[in-house]
Amino acid sequence: MRNWNRKTSSSKLSSVSISFSTAAKGNFNHNRRTNSKVPENVDPTRTAFNKILIDKDIRQVYKEVFGEALAEYNANQVAKKHPERQKKDYYSAVCHDKKTEPFREAVVQIGNKDKQLPRWESNDILQKFLKRFQENNPQLMVVGAYIHNDEATPHMHIVYVPVATYSKGLKTRVSNDKALKQMGYKTWNDWKDSQMACLENLVREKGYDREYMHNTNKHEPDVQKFKRVQKEVERLANAKLENMELPSIPEPKIQVNPINKSESVKLSKIEFEQIKQVMNYQQTQITSLEAQKSVLELENEKMTSEVHRLKQLPYTAENERLSAESEKNKSKIDKFDEISVQNQQLKNQINTLNNLQVENNNLKLELEKEKQRSENFKIIGKLYQCMYLHLMDRIIPSVIQKSKIVKLIRNGLDNLFIDVLNEYQNKSKNPDIYTQLFDDNIELNDSYSDIDQDFSNLPDVDELIEISELDREKDYDHCR
Repeated sequence: MRNWNRKTSSSKLSSVSISFSTAAKGNFNHNRRTNSKVPENVDPTRTAFNKILIDKDIRQVYKEVFGEALAEYNANQVAKKHPERQKKDYYSAVCHDKKTEPFREAVVQIGNKDKQLPRWESNDILQKFLKRFQENNPQLMVVGAYIHNDEATPHMHIVYVPVATYSKGLKTRVSNDKALKQMGYKTWNDWKDSQMACLENLVREKGYDREYMHNTNKHEPDVQKFKRVQKEVERLANAKLENMELPSIPEPKIQVNPINKSESVKLSKIEFEQIKQVMNYQQTQITSLEAQKSVLELENEKMTSEVHRLKQLPYTAENERLSAESEKNKSKIDKFDEISVQNQQLKNQINTLNNLQVENNNLKLELEKEKQRSENFKIIGKLYQCMYLHLMDRIIPSVIQKSKIVKLIRNGLDNLFIDVLNEYQNKSKNPDIYTQLFDDNIELNDSYSDIDQDFSNLPDVDELIEISELDREKDYDHCR
């Protein structure tokens, strides 16, 4: 009697595992539960909970998808006078082709036998995934989709026909690799990763994280055994190649039929045996290379799985987040450096402004000194002017008023004082002699400190005139 234990309640789960795998062949009877014998891993009491989401007649699907291209292909063969190359039933032709599978199957599972979601919850995710699968893979024609709830873990079988287009021959054909490439995927692993990412997003939408089972070494003994077998095949092939002598291929002797002009090659028995030996040698080389290829493909698949697993680890995601944050901080640091340079430039400008302010203050002080010196020169000029007016208006006229040279003396004095005033005015505008002029001003003030008293002690003008007239009379009498 099978033991169907109750699984963990979803209310206690925070994460669940997921899986997506494909196979070259499927079993419609197993998917539909129409087997004559119930499989050992099936609980018939729960088969009623299974769901058939899509169930199409695959022959009818082939007619709908490939019928038009097949009719065009057959018409072209008849037009080329090769009716024997027509394909009456493309589905039967593919089934008899050892290199092509008429359909493929994907199995999608959420959880495992020890830890899984409730049936209705996992079924809802599987149905949403089927819809996304059809939307994301337009060249994979789904002919069947079946959810099995009567086994250890709920899962879904998706049966699909990969459809690819060609430019020559039959323009629509079955080809898995070509279909994936035309949908934009470089490898099968890229396509699988895309499906896993879609499934993971649906699980997260339900509030669960993806759990990694870390069971990549589950089939390690079988893998190692396969690698040993392939290595032995390669060793035997290489040993056989060492013992084989590669004969030279004889030059063919071409004979032309004189009637139909066809060409033929005639070989002797020895020449035929030589060609057989060359072919045998090449076939042994092919066997050795295929063994190497198998081992390398296995290693590549293992490494790809490991890389994918490592990418999904929490610390890897955290590392990527930290790397992105580091890049942001780096840009902030660069911006900070730029601001620091600008700040230094501003400081230099402020220092320049401060220097200019000091220089401006110095110029203001010089300007004040200049004003003061200018005032001093005005006083000097005023002093000379007073002296000049005093001489012209009071002293000289009283002494030599009646003399004929008065006008000449006045003009001479005018020119003299005007030259002196002009000279001092010019000096007041010349900053190079400020100090000298200032010293001259002080010396002049010291020399004429009692100038007003000196002016008051000058003789009276009338008295001077009278004395002058008496002198002239004496001179006149003397001349007589």
